[in-house]
Amino acid sequence: MVQSLPTGLAADHFEANQPSADDPYPSVFAQVQTPNGTGQIGVSMYPSNGPLNCSGDSTCHTDPAGDLVQVQHEAGNCIQDTIVTVQRREGFALAIQISSCLFAGNVPAVPALTQDQAVALASNPAIRAKMPASYVQAANTQYPDLPLV
Repeated sequence: MVQSLPTGLAADHFEANQPSADDPYPSVFAQVQTPNGTGQIGVSMYPSNGPLNCSGDSTCHTDPAGDLVQVQHEAGNCIQDTIVTVQRREGFALAIQISSCLFAGNVPAVPALTQDQAVALASNPAIRAKMPASYVQAANTQYPDLPLV
């Protein structure tokens, strides 16, 4: 994911949540250094179980690659201020949470990505449900003690 960020952005301060009975799919969170300040994103992937719910506080469209994109705004939830979900044809959805605050004491944050950048990140074919073992080994070596949210 880090290598897939737009040019000029750098990620640090990674955290993860472990799967649980309520949420069986893990997420990774990162602070993103932008030219305008520090932002935060969360990335989660889960199996696609039918069409996305494109009603209420969300809008949907089809991106140029033919994937369904949903954009939601969660009023009052600074960690999930904007959620951009791309339902990929490979059978999974990838959600990018763009936060308006940082985990550390709900400190205000700048948007780390635009909605178009979030769609591009979620659509990136380098981010897959199954990764080569070498990617997993390299991540385990680089981040052996990833803090948990």
